[in-house]
Amino acid sequence: MISGVAQTTSKDNPLLFQEIVDEGRSTALRTAFTQISEQEVIELQAQLIFPRAIKLFGDLVNLEPEVAKKLISTELLQSNDEAVVIGARTLVSRILFLSKMSIFQRIFSDRNQYQFVMEAIENYEF
Repeated sequence: MISGVAQTTSKDNPLLFQEIVDEGRSTALRTAFTQISEQEVIELQAQLIFPRAIKLFGDLVNLEPEVAKKLISTELLQSNDEAVVIGARTLVSRILFLSKMSIFQRIFSDRNQYQFVMEAIENYEF
């Protein structure tokens, strides 16, 4: 399943997630996210280029905030799977990079996403 998501996002239609949300079919995406483990989402975002990885995280913030919180917690950094640890560090590095550049408004255009990330930086352990 995870390879199908990666192939679709990278090859067929890079705006897949936005289209699903725009067309009101967010339940399909939410269902897909519940069938994929946090570790698989972390591995997927680590393989995507910067904008798509951040877009994936932003969509998770809107659709499954609890999963998004897990992705930026230290819990995944304790994993025995090296790919998961690298993926988690990559996501955190990208988010911190965006915060240093103060360009959240451009990347996370949705107010919910912006507030979530700012709260994560203030409250969660990176």
